[in-house]
Parts: sequence; structure tokens; C-alpha cells
Amino acid sequence: MSLKKSEVLMRSLKEKLQLRLPAYLFTDSYDASGNPCLKVAVDATWTTADQWANIRILPKASLGVNSIGQAQEGFSPHVCQIMTEKSAAAAISFLSMVNSAIIYTEAKSLGTILEFYMTATTVEPTIAAIAAGTLQLTLDDLFNPLTSSM
Repeated sequence: MSLKKSEVLMRSLKEKLQLRLPAYLFTDSYDASGNPCLKVAVDATWTTADQWANIRILPKASLGVNSIGQAQEGFSPHVCQIMTEKSAAAAISFLSMVNSAIIYTEAKSLGTILEFYMTATTVEPTIAAIAAGTLQLTLDDLFNPLTSSM
């Protein structure tokens, strides 16, 4: 159920971004766990300083069990992870502020927890590069932190 929900959220995000960034290329894929991923790119071949972002939506680990003792997946909060390339300046992405704002605003409108990641300069921002060491910021609903994306 949660993977289906991730796919629905990703499809919604893609449709919104295609309206706001019509000149960009959008490539769908899945990670090794079956979570939907989306590459937003200005062109087909990455070079450093390109306007690229990789996005993945996945369910957060289950907080408990349902009424029959199984993992509660249907209402699991979801996390939207966004990966970009860091410029030489500390904590500043090569993705322009306008494009970043468009992606972040549309991602936040899904009701997910947002996690922002950046690779080092000259390192392609891929889903595989998402790791604790590249995490820059996490944004959650401060008033209802356990209900994001329910």
C-alpha cells in the first residue's frame, strides 16, 4: 500500500513540475527497494553545474502495528528526498533559487517530510548518493509531525 501511495505522490509531483518547468526533461525510475524516483534535468547528459535534481519518495518506517498485529503501512508518513549538486560555496546548490523554490514548494504541497541532500561539487546528484553524510536539511510539519502525508 505504501509503495502505491509513493507512486501516486510521485506522479502528482511530476505533473505539477512539468507544468512549472516545461523545458526540463523528466525521467522516471525506481530504486532497489521499488520506491519511485524522478530525475529533473535541463539536458540528457549531466555535467557539473547543470540544473539537475533527483527526487525519491518513500514511506517512513512503520511506527507501530495495525489492529491485527501487522505493520501499519496504509497511513505511513512519507519522505520526499531531493538530491542536488553543491556548488563551491557552502550549502548552496547549483540548482538555481527559482528552480529550487519550484521543486521545494511542489514537493511540500504533497504533505511529505522533506529531506534535502547535496553531493560534493563535480559529483553527479544521483539517488545512490543519498546518504546521511549528504543530508543538508529536514523539514517536517512541526504541529503534526507524525501525520505528514496521511
